[in-house]
Amino acid sequence: MQKRASLELLNIARTKCHCGICQWCCDSCETKERIIPRMYLRVSTRLSKLFRWTSKMAPLGVSGPQALDILGNAYLSLFFVTKQNPKMSQQALNAYGQAEKVDKTASSNPDLHLNRATLLKYEEDFQGALEGFSHAAALDPAWEEPPLRERQLLDFLDRLTALVTSKGKVKAKKLQHLQSSLRPADLGPCGDGRYQTPKGEKIPLELQPLSALKPGMNAAVVVLGKVVFSLTTEERVPFTFGLLDSEGSCYAVMVYNMAESWGVLIGDSVAIPEPNMKQHHIQHKGKSFSFSSIRVETPLSLVVNKKVPGPNSQAVAVVAYKPQSE
Repeated sequence: MQKRASLELLNIARTKCHCGICQWCCDSCETKERIIPRMYLRVSTRLSKLFRWTSKMAPLGVSGPQALDILGNAYLSLFFVTKQNPKMSQQALNAYGQAEKVDKTASSNPDLHLNRATLLKYEEDFQGALEGFSHAAALDPAWEEPPLRERQLLDFLDRLTALVTSKGKVKAKKLQHLQSSLRPADLGPCGDGRYQTPKGEKIPLELQPLSALKPGMNAAVVVLGKVVFSLTTEERVPFTFGLLDSEGSCYAVMVYNMAESWGVLIGDSVAIPEPNMKQHHIQHKGKSFSFSSIRVETPLSLVVNKKVPGPNSQAVAVVAYKPQSE
C-alpha cells in the first residue's frame, strides 16, 4: 500500500520552546536521480539538517523528475519553517517546474500539484492555488484532500470578499465614528521618525490613505486604520482582518507567523509601516473575487493601539506530513 504525504501547516508558539523540523532519511543509492527520501515530522532543534540536505542536493544538478519533486518539497518545507522566505519559495517552484519539464509524466502527479498549490496559496497566488488543487483532484478523484483544500479556499475568498465589500457589515454610523476617531497618535513609533527599517535605518514615514498604495512594497509609507472585521480559517493561517482608513477605504490585512493566541479586535487602531499591497482578481469555476490586501509577515511589524505587539505574539511555522493511503 503506497503512502502519500500531504502538507499541513501548524503553529507552535515560541514561548513553548517548540521547533519543527522535517528530517530526511535517504535510501542509499548510487544514482542521484533515484534518491528517494522518507519524510516524517520530528520535533527537534535540528533544522540545519534540512538546510544541509538541500544545499548538498542542489549543486549536484539533480535532474530526475522524482528527485526534483522531492527537492521541491524540501524547499517547500524550508519556506514554512523559515518565516516564508521568498528565496525558498522560488527554489521550490523552480524544482517543481523542472520536474515537469524533464518528464511529462510528472505533470500527472497529483502530489506535485497539491504541494505546489499549497505553496501558491501562502504566497497569496490564489488563482494558481485554486487551479492546482482542482488539477490534483482531477488526476486522482479518489483523493479527498485536493477538493477539500479547493472548497476551503473558495469559501475563504467568498467570505473575505463579502466582508471587504460590506466593510465588515458595520453600520454607517459606527463606520463614521471609527473613521473620525483616528488620530496621528495612533501611529505610535511609526509617527515620530523612530521607525527602523529591516536594514536598521531610522526613517520618517509618510502617512498615506489605502487608495494611494501601489502594488508591492510601499517604501517610507505608513497606513493607519481601524479594524472592522476579522476572519479565521481552519488552518488559522493567515490571521485576516479588515482595515478601514479615514477615507473609508477597506483592505484585507493578512498576518503570518502569529501565535495562536494573538489577534486584533473590532475597533482597534492598526498602523502598518511600508505595506506590501496586492490587488486580487480571481476567477474560478464561475466565481469571481476582487479585493485588495496587505501582507504582513509577522505581528511584530504592526502597531496596534499605539504599541508594537510583544514577542509572544509571534510564532514559528511547522510543516507536518500527514500520511494518507491511496
